[in-house]
Amino acid sequence: MQKKIFLYTMSVLIITLIISAIFTGGTVEKLYLSNIEEKLITQSYLLSEMLSDDTESANIQSIQTEITEIGKKLHARITVIDTSGKVLGETNFDPATMENHLSRPEIQKAMTGATGMQTRYSTTAATDYMYIAQPIYYDASLVGVVR
Repeated sequence: MQKKIFLYTMSVLIITLIISAIFTGGTVEKLYLSNIEEKLITQSYLLSEMLSDDTESANIQSIQTEITEIGKKLHARITVIDTSGKVLGETNFDPATMENHLSRPEIQKAMTGATGMQTRYSTTAATDYMYIAQPIYYDASLVGVVR
């Protein structure tokens, strides 16, 4: 009789632990992704402020140098796009070989003056990315997007 009670109690305990782990795991993942999103929004906003002058003048060499240095420090991929969708700078790939980015959902949103957010597969990098795009302004005029 004691053995049956023990087995029953252990079964209930194990099932409870499994259910708790499933629900807790989802919550932890959501919290983790939310934290990353907030960090990326802050970083992209700061980058949009820093890159304003160079983006307005389309100073590609200066943009590339600056984002390469910052990308290394942040361990982040950074892309700067002008208002036509042309990639002006990219930390991980050659911008000259990259396709126009104007149709990307996060870029379209940033072009309206809002923060663009999208999690999707990158055909360039062949992996999933969480993209955060911020508009870049120069004298109150939209001159590009940083992502």
